[in-house]
Amino acid sequence: SKPHISFTVEEEAMGLSELRKIGISDDAPIVCFHARDPSYIQEYLPNSSLQLVGYKDSNIANYMPAAAKLAENGYYVLRMGAVVAQALETGNDRIIDYANVARSDFMDIYLSAKCHFFICSSSGLDRVPMIFRRPSLYVNYLMLELLPTWGPKDLCIPKRIWSKSEGRYLRFKEILDS
Repeated sequence: SKPHISFTVEEEAMGLSELRKIGISDDAPIVCFHARDPSYIQEYLPNSSLQLVGYKDSNIANYMPAAAKLAENGYYVLRMGAVVAQALETGNDRIIDYANVARSDFMDIYLSAKCHFFICSSSGLDRVPMIFRRPSLYVNYLMLELLPTWGPKDLCIPKRIWSKSEGRYLRFKEILDS
């Protein structure tokens, strides 16, 4: 179905104005990406049991080859995140560390709603593109029984799980049976 919410004329103007401030034209194709790391929970929920779910975290550096390829193909690629562990090291003008240079709550929503697609790991932000019916590529997704592929263009790459006792990666069936 179509999204049930939308931006007002004023919000659209504000979103486009903010994009121009970081060098992105109104009609430029955008891909957003987000890698969950421990920084957000450490900052906002320091005494939370969520500190124990580090297995959901992933390394932002692992996303960079895909970001470079997308930029090469004409996309602006924006790294998302309210609190991030490290800044991006890139000399590519089309790869923007939005999380560190221009981030705001409004633009988190606006970008997630307007991007061509969203590359994400398991986090709260990954639900925003879903609300606006934007395609998502979930990477390092752990809970196979809850794969968030409701949209017709959503894709998922599961996280590989190493078994110390077996000395190998677990098969999908073994993960689901666990």
